[in-house]
Parts: sequence; C-alpha cells; structure tokens
Amino acid sequence: MSPEAIVEIRTLLEAVVTLADQAFSRAAPKRTDADVALRTAVLGLFGWGICEGYCVVEALKSKTPQGVAPIVRSLLEALITALYLADTAVSSAERSARLDRYFRGVRREQVRLRSALDDYPTLKAVFLPDTGLADREREEYRQREEASSPEHRLGRAHWSGVPDGLKGMAEDVGLGSDYAVQYRIHSGSTHGNRPWDQARFDPDGLLIIPSLATNASMGIPLGFDTARYLAWLLIIGFDCGAIPLEAAEVEQLNQYRKYAQSMEALHEQGIVGPSGTVS
Repeated sequence: MSPEAIVEIRTLLEAVVTLADQAFSRAAPKRTDADVALRTAVLGLFGWGICEGYCVVEALKSKTPQGVAPIVRSLLEALITALYLADTAVSSAERSARLDRYFRGVRREQVRLRSALDDYPTLKAVFLPDTGLADREREEYRQREEASSPEHRLGRAHWSGVPDGLKGMAEDVGLGSDYAVQYRIHSGSTHGNRPWDQARFDPDGLLIIPSLATNASMGIPLGFDTARYLAWLLIIGFDCGAIPLEAAEVEQLNQYRKYAQSMEALHEQGIVGPSGTVS
C-alpha cells in the first residue's frame, strides 16, 4: 500500500471518530420516545464503537500496531447487533422480541461476569463493594426469564436465538463476508499472533513467526474497516432518530454511506481494491 493511501485511511478514520464522538455527546434517548428501547440499544452499541475507534486510532500512530484485529472484530460485533436490532424488514413485533432478548442477554452477561468473583471474596469486596447490586441483578434476570414464554427463554443459548449465534446474525444482516474476514484475521492474531493463512503448512518446519512488518501492514486495512463500521453505526443511529446531527454533519456522513456495505460488495464494486486501496 502506498504512503499516500496509508495517510488517506488514517485521515478518514480520524475524521469518522471525531464526527462520531461529537454526535454521541449530544445524543440522549427520551423515555417518551416510541422507539426508546431501540434508540437506547443503538446508542450503547455506538458508544462501544467509539471507544474501539479511539483505540485503533492510537494503535495506528505506532509504526508497528499490535492488537488491532480483536478490537475491529469487537466493533464488527456491535455493528452486526445494531443492524439486527434495527432491521426494518421484520415486523414491529419481531423487532420488539429481538430487543427484549437483547436486553435480557445484556443482563445475563452482567450476572455471569459479576458471579465470576463469587469464589474470591477478597477481590469481590474490592471490585463489587455494593454486594446487593449483584443479587438484585440476578433476581431481576431470573424474574424476566420466568416471565418469558418457554420458547423465548435464553437459557445458555446466544441471546439472539439464531443458530450459530453471531455468525448467523452476520449472515442475516448481509455481513457474512465481513465476519469471515475478521474471524480469520482475529483468530490468527490471538493464537500466538501467527498469520496461519499466510504460509503453507510444513510439518517439518518451524512455527510461523510473524515479522513486525506483517503486523504493521495489517493495521492500515483494519483502520479502514474501523472507519466504515463506526460510520455505519452512526448512520443507523441517525436514521433511527437516536443521534441528532447538524446539517454539515449530515453532509459529511452522507459521504461515508457508500462504505456501508459488506466487504464482498465493496470489492465487487471496486470501492476497495485487491491491495487494500480505497476509492
């Protein structure tokens, strides 16, 4: 990738993160909103995305960015979830059911994570000084589960109830290709940070040891993915009324709408080239 392309992607990412941060600071769902549940969920996912975006911006300032792939995959998860919850192709009853399952899923994870400290009372006293909080959350989750019909209870399944969980959701919202790409990159980076797919398997050879240059070269394309995922989250938030924008911000955001497509579609249309170049 040329130095010019690298600068262009970094500039794009910083512009998107700045726009997102400015917009988020003004967003606040009102309890009187008809779609308050959807707007609250989207804002939560969008805020998560902004944090991930800033992490990638800081990482790309380094000559050898490390740990970017898991961050980008996490941002993709936020985008897939927002698209799944805001899907206008399903009935309003189905959207309500998805939101109910989502918020129960959030509470289930809170209960599970807080319960992880139950066997360590000293640490629990440090990190969870309000001992009643975990009990209240656990009881609230139990009551909501019991109030749900048997077929809609979460149990141990993914909160969406979709087969294959996040992968199935990604395919439902048209981002199966992005999930496949980010899963490949993320898995390679977490398993000893070795690019498994970049070399032929040699049973008699040494383990694959990636160079710093390999990591650096992966950072910039992932920077572009961060920019388009975050811009897409902002588009969802603006379109559903959760995030207000000034006229100039709407104009800026509209410039990014062409990137709100799957990785496969971007390559098919030539918006992203084989070497990672962006038009």
